[in-house]
Amino acid sequence: MGIPARVVAITSGLLVLCAPLALAEDVTISYKITYGERGAPIRHKYISPGRAEAWSGPDYGFITDSTGKMTRIDHARGQYTETTEQEENAALQLLQRIPTSKDPPLSNSVSFEKEPDRRTIAGLECEHYVVTTRSRFGDARPEPSIVVNRHDYWVAPDLHLETVRARMFESGARILQNVPSDVMKDVLSKGLVLAETWSVDDRIVDSEEAIEFKTGPIDPSVFSAPLGYTKVESVSAAIIRANADVEYSAVGNCRQIVFTAAGADNDEDVAWDATKKAWRSCVTERLGEKWTVIRAAKKQCFPRENKMAWARVMLHGTEIVTCGQTGGDPKGKWFCHLDAPPCTAPTTP
Repeated sequence: MGIPARVVAITSGLLVLCAPLALAEDVTISYKITYGERGAPIRHKYISPGRAEAWSGPDYGFITDSTGKMTRIDHARGQYTETTEQEENAALQLLQRIPTSKDPPLSNSVSFEKEPDRRTIAGLECEHYVVTTRSRFGDARPEPSIVVNRHDYWVAPDLHLETVRARMFESGARILQNVPSDVMKDVLSKGLVLAETWSVDDRIVDSEEAIEFKTGPIDPSVFSAPLGYTKVESVSAAIIRANADVEYSAVGNCRQIVFTAAGADNDEDVAWDATKKAWRSCVTERLGEKWTVIRAAKKQCFPRENKMAWARVMLHGTEIVTCGQTGGDPKGKWFCHLDAPPCTAPTTP
Protein backbone atom coordinates (compact mmCIF):
# COMPACT_ATOMS: atom_id res chain seq x y z
CA MET A 1 0.00 0.00 0.00
CA GLY A 2 1.55 3.31 -1.02
CA ILE A 3 2.02 5.97 1.62
CA PRO A 4 1.68 9.67 0.79
CA ALA A 5 4.83 11.73 1.34
CA ARG A 6 3.80 13.69 4.33
CA VAL A 7 4.46 14.14 8.00
CA VAL A 8 4.06 10.77 9.67
CA ALA A 9 4.80 9.81 13.28
CA ILE A 10 5.74 6.53 14.86
CA THR A 11 4.99 4.92 18.18
CA SER A 12 6.33 1.81 19.72
CA GLY A 13 3.98 -1.03 19.12
CA LEU A 14 3.65 -4.68 19.82
CA LEU A 15 3.70 -7.02 16.93
CA VAL A 16 1.34 -9.69 18.17
CA LEU A 17 1.65 -13.29 17.13
CA CYS A 18 -1.71 -14.81 17.75
CA ALA A 19 -4.19 -17.53 16.96
CA PRO A 20 -5.98 -17.26 13.61
CA LEU A 21 -8.53 -14.46 13.57
CA ALA A 22 -11.41 -14.04 11.15
CA LEU A 23 -10.50 -10.71 9.56
CA ALA A 24 -14.12 -10.09 8.65
CA GLU A 25 -14.95 -9.64 12.34
CA ASP A 26 -15.14 -6.22 13.96
CA VAL A 27 -12.38 -5.56 16.48
CA THR A 28 -12.22 -3.30 19.54
CA ILE A 29 -8.85 -2.55 21.18
CA SER A 30 -8.48 -0.62 24.44
CA TYR A 31 -5.17 1.19 25.05
CA LYS A 32 -3.57 2.66 28.14
CA ILE A 33 -1.61 5.75 27.12
CA THR A 34 0.90 8.15 28.71
CA TYR A 35 0.93 11.16 26.37
CA GLY A 36 2.05 13.63 29.00
CA GLU A 37 -1.30 13.25 30.76
CA ARG A 38 -1.93 12.54 34.42
CA GLY A 39 -2.68 8.97 35.35
CA ALA A 40 -3.06 6.43 32.55
CA PRO A 41 -5.98 7.45 30.32
CA ILE A 42 -7.79 4.80 28.29
CA ARG A 43 -8.44 5.18 24.55
CA HIS A 44 -10.25 2.84 22.18
CA LYS A 45 -9.56 1.73 18.61
CA TYR A 46 -12.51 0.32 16.62
CA ILE A 47 -11.86 -1.54 13.36
CA SER A 48 -14.47 -2.82 10.94
CA PRO A 49 -12.10 -4.46 8.42
CA GLY A 50 -12.29 -2.95 4.95
CA ARG A 51 -15.02 -0.52 5.97
CA ALA A 52 -14.02 1.92 8.72
CA GLU A 53 -11.64 2.61 11.59
CA ALA A 54 -12.14 4.91 14.58
CA TRP A 55 -9.95 6.12 17.44
CA SER A 56 -11.91 7.49 20.39
CA GLY A 57 -11.11 9.35 23.57
CA PRO A 58 -12.98 11.68 25.93
CA ASP A 59 -11.75 14.84 24.20
CA TYR A 60 -11.26 13.87 20.55
CA GLY A 61 -12.03 11.20 17.97
CA PHE A 62 -10.92 10.18 14.47
CA ILE A 63 -12.81 8.19 11.84
CA THR A 64 -11.53 6.90 8.50
CA ASP A 65 -13.77 4.98 6.10
CA SER A 66 -13.27 3.06 2.87
CA THR A 67 -14.69 5.90 0.74
CA GLY A 68 -11.73 8.08 1.65
CA LYS A 69 -13.61 10.38 4.02
CA MET A 70 -11.80 11.25 7.25
CA THR A 71 -13.62 12.78 10.21
CA ARG A 72 -12.10 14.51 13.24
CA ILE A 73 -14.38 14.98 16.26
CA ASP A 74 -13.81 17.67 18.89
CA HIS A 75 -15.89 16.68 21.92
CA ALA A 76 -14.86 19.75 23.92
CA ARG A 77 -16.42 22.10 21.34
CA GLY A 78 -19.14 19.80 20.03
CA GLN A 79 -17.73 20.12 16.50
CA TYR A 80 -16.40 17.88 13.74
CA THR A 81 -14.55 18.27 10.45
CA GLU A 82 -14.46 16.15 7.31
CA THR A 83 -11.64 15.88 4.81
CA THR A 84 -10.13 13.52 2.25
CA GLU A 85 -6.65 12.12 1.76
CA GLN A 86 -6.31 14.19 -1.43
CA GLU A 87 -7.20 17.39 0.43
CA GLU A 88 -4.73 16.59 3.22
CA ASN A 89 -1.96 15.93 0.69
CA ALA A 90 -2.71 19.23 -1.07
CA ALA A 91 -2.52 21.09 2.25
CA LEU A 92 0.75 19.36 3.14
CA GLN A 93 2.32 20.36 -0.15
CA LEU A 94 1.42 23.98 0.61
CA LEU A 95 2.90 23.75 4.11
CA GLN A 96 6.13 22.35 2.74
CA ARG A 97 6.52 25.48 0.62
CA ILE A 98 5.95 27.90 3.48
CA PRO A 99 9.23 29.25 4.94
CA THR A 100 10.22 28.00 8.38
CA SER A 101 12.62 29.46 10.93
CA LYS A 102 13.78 26.02 12.04
CA ASP A 103 16.94 24.61 10.55
CA PRO A 104 16.52 21.14 9.00
CA PRO A 105 18.84 18.36 10.14
CA LEU A 106 22.25 18.26 8.46
CA SER A 107 21.81 14.51 8.08
CA ASN A 108 19.28 11.86 9.01
CA SER A 109 19.60 8.07 9.21
CA VAL A 110 16.95 5.45 9.97
CA SER A 111 17.22 1.79 10.93
CA PHE A 112 14.44 -0.81 11.27
CA GLU A 113 15.36 -4.00 13.16
CA LYS A 114 13.64 -7.00 14.67
CA GLU A 115 14.62 -7.90 18.23
CA PRO A 116 14.71 -11.52 19.55
CA ASP A 117 12.42 -11.00 22.56
CA ARG A 118 8.62 -11.37 22.63
CA ARG A 119 5.80 -10.26 24.90
CA THR A 120 2.16 -11.19 25.43
CA ILE A 121 -0.08 -8.14 25.20
CA ALA A 122 -3.87 -8.22 25.60
CA GLY A 123 -3.69 -12.02 25.25
CA LEU A 124 -1.73 -11.92 21.97
CA GLU A 125 1.88 -12.94 21.48
CA CYS A 126 3.87 -10.07 20.01
CA GLU A 127 7.17 -9.60 18.24
CA HIS A 128 9.50 -6.72 19.00
CA TYR A 129 10.65 -4.22 16.35
CA VAL A 130 12.80 -1.13 16.87
CA VAL A 131 13.00 1.93 14.65
CA THR A 132 15.91 4.26 15.39
CA THR A 133 16.38 7.68 13.80
CA ARG A 134 19.59 9.65 14.22
CA SER A 135 19.34 13.33 13.25
CA ARG A 136 22.38 15.58 13.13
CA PHE A 137 21.69 19.30 13.63
CA GLY A 138 23.92 22.33 13.25
CA ASP A 139 22.11 24.59 15.74
CA ALA A 140 24.75 27.29 15.17
CA ARG A 141 27.04 25.54 17.67
CA PRO A 142 30.75 24.80 17.14
CA GLU A 143 29.99 21.05 17.15
CA PRO A 144 26.80 19.63 15.56
CA SER A 145 24.38 17.89 17.93
CA ILE A 146 22.91 14.42 17.35
CA VAL A 147 19.40 13.53 18.53
CA VAL A 148 18.51 9.83 18.73
CA ASN A 149 14.84 8.82 18.63
CA ARG A 150 14.07 5.16 19.42
CA HIS A 151 10.65 3.67 18.75
CA ASP A 152 9.90 0.23 20.21
CA TYR A 153 6.97 -1.53 18.54
CA TRP A 154 5.29 -4.71 19.74
CA VAL A 155 3.34 -6.20 16.85
CA ALA A 156 0.94 -9.10 16.42
CA PRO A 157 2.39 -10.81 13.32
CA ASP A 158 0.30 -11.06 10.17
CA LEU A 159 -2.71 -9.45 11.83
CA HIS A 160 -3.30 -6.81 9.16
CA LEU A 161 -6.28 -4.86 10.46
CA GLU A 162 -5.17 -1.24 10.75
CA THR A 163 -4.53 0.78 7.59
CA VAL A 164 -1.67 3.19 7.09
CA ARG A 165 -4.07 5.93 6.03
CA ALA A 166 -6.07 5.73 9.27
CA ARG A 167 -2.98 5.64 11.45
CA MET A 168 -1.52 8.69 9.74
CA PHE A 169 -4.78 10.61 10.11
CA GLU A 170 -4.92 9.80 13.82
CA SER A 171 -1.37 11.08 14.32
CA GLY A 172 -2.51 13.97 16.50
CA ALA A 173 -3.93 11.52 19.03
CA ARG A 174 -1.88 8.34 18.78
CA ILE A 175 1.43 8.77 17.03
CA LEU A 176 4.36 9.71 19.19
CA GLN A 177 7.03 11.07 16.85
CA ASN A 178 7.69 11.80 13.18
CA VAL A 179 9.33 9.06 11.13
CA PRO A 180 9.77 8.47 7.41
CA SER A 181 6.54 7.33 5.77
CA ASP A 182 8.10 4.24 4.25
CA VAL A 183 9.18 3.10 7.72
CA MET A 184 5.63 3.36 9.03
CA LYS A 185 4.53 1.27 6.07
CA ASP A 186 7.17 -1.33 6.97
CA VAL A 187 6.00 -1.44 10.59
CA LEU A 188 2.34 -1.99 9.71
CA SER A 189 3.30 -4.58 7.09
CA LYS A 190 4.46 -6.80 9.95
CA GLY A 191 1.08 -6.85 11.68
CA LEU A 192 -1.01 -4.99 14.23
CA VAL A 193 0.78 -2.60 16.60
CA LEU A 194 -0.39 -3.24 20.16
CA ALA A 195 2.21 -1.32 22.14
CA GLU A 196 4.62 1.51 21.46
CA THR A 197 7.30 3.37 23.35
CA TRP A 198 9.06 6.52 22.17
CA SER A 199 12.44 7.43 23.68
CA VAL A 200 14.64 10.45 22.96
CA ASP A 201 18.32 10.03 23.82
CA ASP A 202 17.45 7.03 26.03
CA ARG A 203 14.73 8.92 27.93
CA ILE A 204 11.18 7.56 27.57
CA VAL A 205 8.84 10.34 26.44
CA ASP A 206 5.51 8.64 25.68
CA SER A 207 3.99 5.19 25.40
CA GLU A 208 0.79 3.26 24.81
CA GLU A 209 -0.13 -0.38 25.37
CA ALA A 210 -3.22 -2.43 24.56
CA ILE A 211 -4.97 -3.83 27.62
CA GLU A 212 -7.90 -5.53 25.86
CA PHE A 213 -8.45 -7.04 22.41
CA LYS A 214 -11.91 -8.33 21.57
CA THR A 215 -13.97 -9.21 18.52
CA GLY A 216 -17.70 -8.71 17.99
CA PRO A 217 -20.24 -6.28 16.56
CA ILE A 218 -19.52 -2.54 16.97
CA ASP A 219 -22.26 0.06 17.37
CA PRO A 220 -22.49 1.86 13.97
CA SER A 221 -22.60 5.24 15.76
CA VAL A 222 -18.89 4.81 16.53
CA PHE A 223 -18.13 5.49 12.86
CA SER A 224 -20.00 8.79 12.57
CA ALA A 225 -20.01 12.20 14.24
CA PRO A 226 -22.36 12.45 17.24
CA LEU A 227 -25.82 13.89 16.63
CA GLY A 228 -26.05 17.60 17.36
CA TYR A 229 -22.35 18.30 16.66
CA THR A 230 -21.61 21.19 14.26
CA LYS A 231 -19.56 20.61 11.11
CA VAL A 232 -16.76 23.19 10.72
CA GLU A 233 -13.96 23.81 8.23
CA SER A 234 -11.10 21.32 8.43
CA VAL A 235 -7.51 22.39 9.04
CA SER A 236 -6.57 21.19 5.55
CA ALA A 237 -9.35 23.20 3.91
CA ALA A 238 -8.34 26.30 5.91
CA ILE A 239 -4.70 25.93 4.80
CA ILE A 240 -5.73 25.58 1.15
CA ARG A 241 -8.06 28.59 1.39
CA ALA A 242 -5.49 30.75 3.18
CA ASN A 243 -2.83 29.97 0.55
CA ALA A 244 -5.04 30.15 -2.54
CA ASP A 245 -3.46 33.42 -3.75
CA VAL A 246 0.10 32.90 -2.53
CA GLU A 247 2.90 33.10 -5.09
CA TYR A 248 6.03 31.08 -4.28
CA SER A 249 9.54 31.50 -5.66
CA ALA A 250 12.77 29.61 -5.15
CA VAL A 251 15.25 31.88 -3.35
CA GLY A 252 18.81 32.06 -2.14
CA ASN A 253 19.44 34.35 0.83
CA CYS A 254 16.78 36.55 2.45
CA ARG A 255 17.15 39.72 4.54
CA GLN A 256 15.47 40.38 7.87
CA ILE A 257 13.91 43.52 6.47
CA VAL A 258 10.23 43.75 5.54
CA PHE A 259 9.38 46.19 2.76
CA THR A 260 5.75 47.30 2.47
CA ALA A 261 4.37 48.71 -0.77
CA ALA A 262 0.95 49.57 -2.22
CA GLY A 263 -0.62 49.88 -5.65
CA ALA A 264 -3.98 50.69 -7.19
CA ASP A 265 -5.89 50.47 -10.46
CA ASN A 266 -9.39 49.91 -11.78
CA ASP A 267 -8.38 46.34 -12.65
CA GLU A 268 -7.48 44.09 -9.71
CA ASP A 269 -4.73 42.16 -11.51
CA VAL A 270 -3.16 45.35 -12.83
CA ALA A 271 -3.26 46.83 -9.34
CA TRP A 272 -1.49 43.75 -7.94
CA ASP A 273 1.21 43.85 -10.63
CA ALA A 274 1.73 47.56 -9.96
CA THR A 275 2.11 46.82 -6.24
CA LYS A 276 4.80 44.20 -6.86
CA LYS A 277 6.58 46.60 -9.23
CA ALA A 278 6.53 49.33 -6.58
CA TRP A 279 7.90 46.87 -4.02
CA ARG A 280 10.81 45.85 -6.26
CA SER A 281 11.60 49.45 -7.11
CA CYS A 282 11.72 50.32 -3.40
CA VAL A 283 13.98 47.36 -2.61
CA THR A 284 16.31 48.12 -5.51
CA GLU A 285 16.70 51.70 -4.33
CA ARG A 286 17.59 50.56 -0.81
CA LEU A 287 19.51 47.29 -1.36
CA GLY A 288 20.25 46.88 -5.06
CA GLU A 289 18.76 44.71 -7.80
CA LYS A 290 20.05 41.36 -6.52
CA TRP A 291 17.58 41.45 -3.58
CA THR A 292 14.36 41.77 -5.60
CA VAL A 293 13.05 38.19 -5.28
CA ILE A 294 10.04 37.44 -3.04
CA ARG A 295 9.91 34.03 -1.36
CA ALA A 296 6.17 34.08 -0.74
CA ALA A 297 3.69 36.82 -1.62
CA LYS A 298 -0.01 36.64 -0.80
CA LYS A 299 -2.28 38.66 -3.05
CA GLN A 300 -4.04 41.19 -0.83
CA CYS A 301 -6.35 43.42 -2.86
CA PHE A 302 -9.56 45.16 -1.81
CA PRO A 303 -12.19 47.37 -3.43
CA ARG A 304 -11.23 50.90 -2.40
CA GLU A 305 -14.64 51.63 -0.85
CA ASN A 306 -14.13 48.78 1.64
CA LYS A 307 -12.53 49.45 4.99
CA MET A 308 -9.15 47.72 5.10
CA ALA A 309 -7.08 46.51 8.02
CA TRP A 310 -4.27 44.02 8.18
CA ALA A 311 -1.60 42.88 10.60
CA ARG A 312 1.61 40.90 10.40
CA VAL A 313 3.66 39.22 13.15
CA MET A 314 7.30 40.27 12.89
CA LEU A 315 10.34 38.53 14.32
CA HIS A 316 12.18 40.50 16.98
CA GLY A 317 14.81 42.71 15.35
CA THR A 318 13.06 42.88 11.96
CA GLU A 319 13.43 46.23 10.23
CA ILE A 320 10.33 47.61 8.49
CA VAL A 321 10.66 49.86 5.45
CA THR A 322 7.53 51.63 4.16
CA CYS A 323 7.80 52.44 0.47
CA GLY A 324 6.66 56.01 -0.13
CA GLN A 325 5.43 55.78 -3.71
CA THR A 326 2.23 53.93 -4.69
CA GLY A 327 2.29 51.88 -7.88
CA GLY A 328 -0.30 52.23 -10.67
CA ASP A 329 -3.23 54.64 -10.58
CA PRO A 330 -3.55 55.98 -7.03
CA LYS A 331 -7.27 56.67 -7.63
CA GLY A 332 -8.06 53.19 -8.97
CA LYS A 333 -11.02 51.19 -7.72
CA TRP A 334 -8.79 48.36 -6.47
CA PHE A 335 -6.15 48.87 -3.76
CA CYS A 336 -3.45 46.23 -3.08
CA HIS A 337 -0.59 45.98 -0.61
CA LEU A 338 2.48 43.76 -0.32
CA ASP A 339 4.72 43.27 2.70
CA ALA A 340 7.60 40.85 2.31
CA PRO A 341 11.32 40.45 3.03
CA PRO A 342 13.56 40.65 -0.06
CA CYS A 343 15.61 37.66 -1.14
CA THR A 344 18.18 36.83 -3.81
CA ALA A 345 17.66 34.41 -6.63
CA PRO A 346 18.82 30.83 -5.89
CA THR A 347 22.45 30.18 -6.67
CA THR A 348 23.19 27.75 -9.48
CA PRO A 349 25.75 25.01 -8.87
